Amino acid sequence: MAMASPSERLRSCLRGKEGCTPRGREKEEERIRHVLVQPKSAAAFVAGPPGSGKTHTVRCVVAQGMDGAGTEEVVDVSEERVDIKTLCWINCMSLTQPGDLYRNLLGAMEPTAAAKGKQDAKEAWRGALKAIKSRNGPGKRRCSIVLVLDECDAFMAARVDWLAVVQELCTLVAARCTLKLICVSNSPELAGRLMPPLQKTMSQTDVVIFEAYKTEEIKHVLTDLLQEGGILHWFSPPALQFCAKKIGSQSGDMRYAFCICMRALEGAFGDAAGDGGPGGETAIVEEKRKPVEMEHIHAAFQSNGHGGMAKPSNTITALPLHQRLVLFTLSEGVLASKDKDATMTLLTTLHQHYERNCRKRLVKPLSFQQVAAACKDLSDAGLVQVHKPRNKKVGDTAYKLCRVVDVRAALERSRLTMK
Repeated sequence: MAMASPSERLRSCLRGKEGCTPRGREKEEERIRHVLVQPKSAAAFVAGPPGSGKTHTVRCVVAQGMDGAGTEEVVDVSEERVDIKTLCWINCMSLTQPGDLYRNLLGAMEPTAAAKGKQDAKEAWRGALKAIKSRNGPGKRRCSIVLVLDECDAFMAARVDWLAVVQELCTLVAARCTLKLICVSNSPELAGRLMPPLQKTMSQTDVVIFEAYKTEEIKHVLTDLLQEGGILHWFSPPALQFCAKKIGSQSGDMRYAFCICMRALEGAFGDAAGDGGPGGETAIVEEKRKPVEMEHIHAAFQSNGHGGMAKPSNTITALPLHQRLVLFTLSEGVLASKDKDATMTLLTTLHQHYERNCRKRLVKPLSFQQVAAACKDLSDAGLVQVHKPRNKKVGDTAYKLCRVVDVRAALERSRLTMK
C-alpha cells in the first residue's frame, strides 16, 4: 500500500479531524449553535478577520445538524440539538442581482421547482413557499431552513441594496417556515445595519465576533495538530515559536500559518517532501533528516514575498469598511493620474470623492475629522503616506497611496472596484 508523502501528511494534519471545530473557537461555536437550536426563527452575524476560523466553525455546526436531518423529532433546546431540514449556503461574491438570491434558495428548498428561463425567480420562490406551507398543514411541524450568507462584505460594495433584499426575504420566509440565518463577514460594521431590522421578525439575534489568533494560540494550535498527526518531531520548537510570533504580531491568520509550515517543510525536506510511494516516508525517517528550523520558516516567509509580514490582501480586506473606501478613493486618483508615483490627494478633495463613493454604495459617510482619523490609521498600517503642510491646516494635508498593486488586488477581491 502506497504511503502518503510528507506534504500530504502535513496537509492532512493541519486540516484536523473532519467535522471538528477549529481549536480555540469552542465558545463561538456554542453561540452559533444556540441560535440554530431556537424553536423559532433566529439569526446570527459572524464577523472576524480572515483566517480566524469563521467559515470553518459555521460549517462544522451546520454539518453536525445535517447529520440528523432525516428525523422528525422536535428540536430540544435543552440538549442543544440542531435539526436542519434544508440548507442553502450562498457565497455573496457570486450574487449580481436579487433574483440570484431567490434562485439559490429555491433550488435548495424545491429543486424540481427551480425557476427556468425567463421565469421570475422571486415569484417561483413564493409559490414554493406556499406549497410548503400547504403541505405542512395546521398542527404539523414547520419546515426548518438554514440560510448561510458567506462573504457578506460584498453587499457593501454593490450598487444593489442587498440589506433590504435580505430583510425582505427573511420576513417572507419566517412567516411560513422556521428560518435560521447566518451571515459571515470580515467586518462587524455590517451587523449594525442588518441585525436591528431583523429583530422584528426573528425571535433571537446574536453577533458573534471572532478575534484574530494571538501568538500563543497559534503556537498551541500548530503543536496540537502536529502532535495528533504524529509528526511534531518534524518541526523544532523554536521554528514553531518563530512562525507563531511573526503571524501573531501581524494578522493572526491561521491559514497563513498553515501555508508557511507547508512551505517550510518543502524547503527543509526538498524533493522528498512530495515523494509518496511504498518507501517515500520511510526513507526520510531512516535518513533522520533534521527537523524544520527557524531558517526554513524565515525562507518560507521570504518566498511568500512579504518578508514575514501579513499578506497584504488579508490585511486590507480585514480593515473596516470606511478605511477600505478611503483606500479605494485614493486608488481612483492613482488610476486617473499619468504619474502614478507622484499622485498626492488633499484631504478636502479626498473627503469629497469619498462621500460620492459612499452615496453610490448606500453607505452613510464619515465626517471630515473621522476621515482624517481613518487616514492616520491607514498611515500607521503602512498603506498611506501622509504629507503635512507647513501652514498646519488639516484640509491641506496630502495623502499618497502605498503598495498600489496590493491595494487594488484586495479591493477587487471585495468588489469595491466595481462601478
